[in-house]
Formats: sequence, C-alpha cells, structure tokens
Amino acid sequence: MKISLFGSLPPPIGGTTVSFLELINALERDGTNPLVVNLSNYKSVLPIPNLLAETVRVIKKSDVVTFHIAIGSLVYISIPARVLCFLLGKPYIIRRFGGQCISDLGWVKTGLLRLFYKGAAAVLCQTHSQLREAERICRHASWFPTARPGIPEVRPKSNPVKRFVYIGQIKRDKGVFELLDSFASLRSSYPEVQLDYYGPLYDGISADQLNQHGASYHGVLEPDQVCNVLIKADVMVLPTYYFGEGYPGVIIESLMTATPVITTRWKAIPEIVDESSAILIEPRSQEALYQAMLTLTQDLTYANKLRRGALEKSANYTIENQKQLFLESCLIASESNS
Repeated sequence: MKISLFGSLPPPIGGTTVSFLELINALERDGTNPLVVNLSNYKSVLPIPNLLAETVRVIKKSDVVTFHIAIGSLVYISIPARVLCFLLGKPYIIRRFGGQCISDLGWVKTGLLRLFYKGAAAVLCQTHSQLREAERICRHASWFPTARPGIPEVRPKSNPVKRFVYIGQIKRDKGVFELLDSFASLRSSYPEVQLDYYGPLYDGISADQLNQHGASYHGVLEPDQVCNVLIKADVMVLPTYYFGEGYPGVIIESLMTATPVITTRWKAIPEIVDESSAILIEPRSQEALYQAMLTLTQDLTYANKLRRGALEKSANYTIENQKQLFLESCLIASESNS
C-alpha cells in the first residue's frame, strides 16, 4: 500500500510541523516509506503550478492520500483536493490539527469543509470536540491525539523544584508575559529559582524583554532537543490562551520526561492533563500562575506525585500507537476503494 502525506515540515518549528515530522519519521522507521509533499516549499503564489503538477503526480502513485494541514489552509485546498482525488479515483484521509472545530468558522468556510469531510474515507481528530463533530458528518472518524516518541528508562526526579521552563512559540497569547511577571514575584522570595524560555519570537517580542528577573531566553530548539531540555528542567509552564490551541506537543513531551506541567484550563488541554500530572489554572490569571509555581517550589512531596503521574499518563501518547492507528485507517480506506 502506497500512502502519500501532504503537509508542512519544519521550518518553521511549531506544533503542526513537528507533529507531521514525527509521524513521517515513525512510518519510515517502520519501512512504510510514504510519499511526502512538503507544503513548506510552496509559501507563495509563484510555485503553485509546480505544486499542482507534483500533487497530481503523487496522487496518481498513491493508494491512499492523506492531508495533514492546519485548518486555515485546509479550507483553501479542500475543493481542489476533493476534485483531484475523485477524478483520479483515490480515497483520502483528513488529519486535523489545533483545537478549532470547522463549525467555529464562518458559514462559507464551514460549508466547504463539510463537503471535504463528507468525501473523506476518514477524519483523524486531535480533540474530542472535533471527533464528535466529525462523527456527525463523515463515514469514519477517530481520535488522533498529538504523539511523540517514547523515551526508554525515564525515571522521575526527586530534587526540589528550582528550574522552570517554557518551550513553544513566544507569543503574547501564550501567556509569556504573565509568566515573566509571576516568576519575578516568586524569585523575590526564592532567589535560587530560574526560568528558561525557548522558541521562535513573535508579536514583536525581543529577547531583551525575556532576559530579566532571573529569566533567560535561549533561542529555538530543534525537535530532537526538546526532551533533553525538559529532562534537565523541574517544571514546564505553558499559561496559554491562544485561540488555535489543540493538544500542545510540549505537554506530551513533558509527560514523557516525567516533568510536571503548569498550564491553563483552555480549550482541549484538560483532555490530556489533569490533577494527577499537572496544575491547571484559569487563563490570564497571573495570581493563579504565581500560586502554582510557589506550591511546587515549596511542596516537594506534591511535585514528586505529579512527576510520577506525568510518566504514567504519557503512555497514551506514544508515536507508535499513533502510527498504528494511522496505518489501520489507511488500510480501511484502501480496502473500501477496491
């Protein structure tokens, strides 16, 4: 069975591009050798004729076509992709990223995506709300959470909490400044603590704005560097209220490294972490964020409980499980088309 995957690979580094890369790597390790069309190579209007030619060539060679594209771009490729797959007689699968449902969009975009869903052999949904929506529209839908490679022989740490880390896109609505201010308050009582920021800078934010109060900006991590940074940290903090948030990959990676998480009750995040592995706070609440950081700094027993809980929960999000579900969905799509 020949499977094609359309999506964007790093750079830039983000949740969508890294998740796409991880699935490709898992398939290649398995010997599947998929046909990959990297849409990061087509960021302007000029190469569109080349993209169309490559798309037709790849779809012709495929038994199953799969689209791994963020919802904003999915709208625009939906009708051309459905028409091409229909004309060439190939089943297709849609893989959803982020936390938005198609019904969150305007009626025109929702209508286009409903047509795309209806023609799909399957829709793989990152969140439970997306799954419920897809089940009402299409033939086959499955929960397909963010996944990362498991890390063998990870042991939860037992040292006091002193080192906090933020990993992700440096955006205002990811809560980076609420974190900086809360950390400054914590450091006034606990001068030994530190905060490390990693990720690409957005929204006009500069490194100088983050290099203060014992906090430091360290640039952008490659995907294979994230877990090493988390292993050295004591707590990962993601106080996000970003509108497109789905299942943040860095939370999955934190679980796999037995690193407790402080994050927000925002969109689908409570589907992947709970009180056994994380402290969940209200979005935009600087006071709640400060209290969560203070609690883990003061209460080692509680921090160790969250470390153990994080590692236990990580088993739900391994790339091997995701790869198997993906291949099963492709097999069903291929057989239904024969």
